Amino acid sequence: MARQTAPPAPAPEIFLDWEIFASALEGLSALEREVVWMSVLNPAADADKMLHLDEKTVAATMGKAQELLRGRSDRWSADMLAQNRPLLAKTAAALAPKDCPEPKQFLRLLDGQITWRGRLEVEHHMTLCWRCVDQMCRFREVSALARLSSPLSDSAAEPYWTALGLRTAAPPLWKRLFGMR
Repeated sequence: MARQTAPPAPAPEIFLDWEIFASALEGLSALEREVVWMSVLNPAADADKMLHLDEKTVAATMGKAQELLRGRSDRWSADMLAQNRPLLAKTAAALAPKDCPEPKQFLRLLDGQITWRGRLEVEHHMTLCWRCVDQMCRFREVSALARLSSPLSDSAAEPYWTALGLRTAAPPLWKRLFGMR
């Protein structure tokens, strides 16, 4: 089966170099970096809901980031982050790990099952590592999707079970006798 690839993203009108991006936003906290990165990954996503923040806080943080980028860039536009989204996401994912926490630390942070010291260590690391900011934001997106999703009904799940070559368990005898499924 041939694998379909997404069409290449159009070249940005204003190229945003990774070094400029990273150095401009160097002083941001871990949470501020997550706000910016959520905007990079998916501007349509509800970063405020995923990060449990007020919309005004997200807007203020994005304004701050835009000003920092404007100060470091020779050319600037309000949609520069959006234009450079594919390149920024690809670059962050390809960054070499530098003493990065294990992925389970991010999950523990999301679940609130991490010590204060562990939380501070992860957040401090995220102020230094965009790769981990990327990973944390992706975990947050998955967590938000999982919270919003609901299980499939038996009839809706049946084609998937069949495609996987699995059988659904027959309902107990008493349910079959009373016509319950």
